[in-house]
Amino acid sequence: MIEHYQGYQQEIVNKISFISQNVKEEIKSDPFSNLLVFWQEKKVIGYLLYSKIYDRIELDQIEVIKEKRHKGIASMLLKELMMISNIEKTNNITLEVNEHNDIAIHLYHKFGFKEVAKRNHYYKDGDALLMLKEVNEQ
Repeated sequence: MIEHYQGYQQEIVNKISFISQNVKEEIKSDPFSNLLVFWQEKKVIGYLLYSKIYDRIELDQIEVIKEKRHKGIASMLLKELMMISNIEKTNNITLEVNEHNDIAIHLYHKFGFKEVAKRNHYYKDGDALLMLKEVNEQ
């Protein structure tokens, strides 16, 4: 089951045992932050953090616990985000991903994201690819 939370909700964030402190701080400080949480047997299995900034969505983080990866959970979270984007009539969804994260890049391509730019030396171990998906084109 996927649930949607708007803004910082400490009790929910605290139930995500595998979320980093940096991501917790990002959620807390970003007034545009939203969280999609995938629950299974009252346990958080995965989450997708995004910001809705006026007419666009920025996908900030997606993570699934190791033992549940490759079971379609990230895809379900992305499908939910696409549905939200359509309902809220956003223009596009953007994200950045480490150029070495082949699994994530493949997933984003599967959902129609295109590489539009590169940020050199963005990560300690490489560049960031900026990806874009046009959603409700006029």
